Amino acid sequence: MSEPEQKVNSNQRDAGIRAQALSALRQGKFEHATALLENDNITISELTQELLVHQTELELQAEELRDTALRHDLARHRFEALFETLPQAAFLVDAASGSLVQQNNIARTAFGHLRPSGVAAFPLRRIGANRSDEDLLASALADAARNGEALLTRVFLHREQGEPIPARVQFVQIAQEQCDAGHVLVLCIDETEQVRATAALEESEKRFREIAETIEDVFYTCTLKGDARWVCTYFSPGAQRIWGRASTADTESFSPLFTNVHPRDREVVRRALHATPAWEFSIEYRIVQPDGQVRWIENKGVFLDDCSRLIGAVRDITKIKITEKRLKLRVRQIEAVSRLLAHCARRDLGREELLSGIPQFLVDALNHPKLGVARIVVEGKAYDSAGWTPPSLKLRAPLRTPLVTSGYMELGYREVPPRAEEVGADSLRPPGDFLLSEREVFAAALRQVDAVVDWQKISEQLTEAERRNAIVDVTSGLVHELNTLLTVIIGQAEDMSDGFVPTAFVERNSRRILEAASRAADLTDHLQSFAASQSLHAEKLDLNAILRKMRPVFRRMLGADVALVYDLAEGLWPVFLDNARLESALQELCANAAYALEGKGELHISTRNVAENGAENPLGQGPWVIVELKDNGPGMDDAVLGAATEPFFSTHRQAGRGLGLSVVQGFTRQSGGRMALASQQGQGTTVVLGYRPEVQSAAVQRGADAPLSGDSAASP
Repeated sequence: MSEPEQKVNSNQRDAGIRAQALSALRQGKFEHATALLENDNITISELTQELLVHQTELELQAEELRDTALRHDLARHRFEALFETLPQAAFLVDAASGSLVQQNNIARTAFGHLRPSGVAAFPLRRIGANRSDEDLLASALADAARNGEALLTRVFLHREQGEPIPARVQFVQIAQEQCDAGHVLVLCIDETEQVRATAALEESEKRFREIAETIEDVFYTCTLKGDARWVCTYFSPGAQRIWGRASTADTESFSPLFTNVHPRDREVVRRALHATPAWEFSIEYRIVQPDGQVRWIENKGVFLDDCSRLIGAVRDITKIKITEKRLKLRVRQIEAVSRLLAHCARRDLGREELLSGIPQFLVDALNHPKLGVARIVVEGKAYDSAGWTPPSLKLRAPLRTPLVTSGYMELGYREVPPRAEEVGADSLRPPGDFLLSEREVFAAALRQVDAVVDWQKISEQLTEAERRNAIVDVTSGLVHELNTLLTVIIGQAEDMSDGFVPTAFVERNSRRILEAASRAADLTDHLQSFAASQSLHAEKLDLNAILRKMRPVFRRMLGADVALVYDLAEGLWPVFLDNARLESALQELCANAAYALEGKGELHISTRNVAENGAENPLGQGPWVIVELKDNGPGMDDAVLGAATEPFFSTHRQAGRGLGLSVVQGFTRQSGGRMALASQQGQGTTVVLGYRPEVQSAAVQRGADAPLSGDSAASP
């Protein structure tokens, strides 16, 4: 045996002897203990020293055990205090049996039917609302015993009073220093309010989706991905209407911020997003739908969660933009029309100056004034806007004034305006057509042109009327004096014829005096008719009957080589006129036609009823009974036409009185009618006489008189 082995054996033997000696001393066998020590050469002092050391060690171990027990008690007390103050129902359950060991005050209140009862403790699983919930509790408790913890996210627990409650149950195995080994802490978290809140949230989301699906606006949410790309996580169905179904089909690539943005607005959107405040933005821009239609949208959004999420709303403002553009156009048109009205109201300008300024005002009122042109034509004279060329798209209408024989106004575009790229009034313009507002401006300007022309014509007519009134005054005085002289001359001539022997000389001279006096009396009658101072004896007349009666007279006056054509309307309204003066007026007109035709040609006489204004009514506001005499003679130029109704004006080569047309006009005016005279060189002359029907035509309104017959015939 080696030396180390011998040493180990010696130490083991000594330790055994010491142990036996200590045991003998504890039993009071001092002699036996002494013998054991002497055999091994160990003294009592050495053993005593070892005993003291061992005692010290025991005391230290005892102190450590007391500290451990104290800490254990402290931990238990702390656990129990925390256990009671937990805000949820808490149970301490034996992991092996599942029996309830302890419960806090909240648990006792909610689950009072669970009472610890010694060995036969109530099982925790009994708090489950049904068999399924009980099994879930038992299974989770076993998992916690094995794995240290378990969790039931949703289970229903049966309370002592009231309906079962939804709860989240957490199982945690308790450390040994806190309670007895094998115990599991069970926390029951009441989720009734959370379930209600969740249900309310779901109901709110449901209503939100219903609203979002029915309104025209679009709601959306986006999330910022790692590659700095916004991904749309939700958008309401209204997006299909604004962006188009094809654009929203791929939900992953669709973006309410950047999809289908108009090329000219992409930079605007980018700058606006960077320039807006940190938490919100509002942008107006255009998008282009798959079919090419342009829409204006307003996009408002708010950033959440440190700008990692975005919620926003999009509104289609296309109609608002269209309305804004239309309003701007309307304002510009109103300003142009206001300037036009102010221009037309000027009385310091003549017709030439007034009409020459109107076309440019019309052009300024167009939606595209740079392409616009305008023209006014009055009696063959044109007034054009700057850069006039015949328009390819135009509005044209005749002047509607009876004081002008011919005229029209024209407004248009040199070329058809292109559709604007942005949404606006032009996008609603039908191809090759005008805007409604442009048509309204044209109609308003046409009325102003009519008024300008009428005013100028009336001004000229007023000047002419003043001159004619002066002539009438002189004529009336002259007629009075002539009648006085003629009365004396005729009386003396008659007395001469009666008082003297009827010699040939006296008879011949008295007859000449009477013939001259008769011609002078006839002249005074015409002058009275011209001066409208002649007494009239009106009666109900049938113009067709009078014309048929006078046909032989007209036939003799015209000659054999002039065709006389009648076109008398059926059902002609009766009139109230002086029969003798009417026949005299018709003879004067036939005499003028005979002189103009010079023995060859045609005289066309017609009658008609005219109830309203129109192309067949050159006399103004109806109703009228019209007699029209039209010849195909050489006609008159403007100078002769303007003076044709002047008293004592005549183009006859032989001396004439020059009172024919003036007498007819005077009689017609005195009878409440009107006369219109139209003529062009080489196209003949037309005289239109218009008389008011008797009480707006008794034959038409009351049916009191039978319709007057018409006639249509031609004489060779």
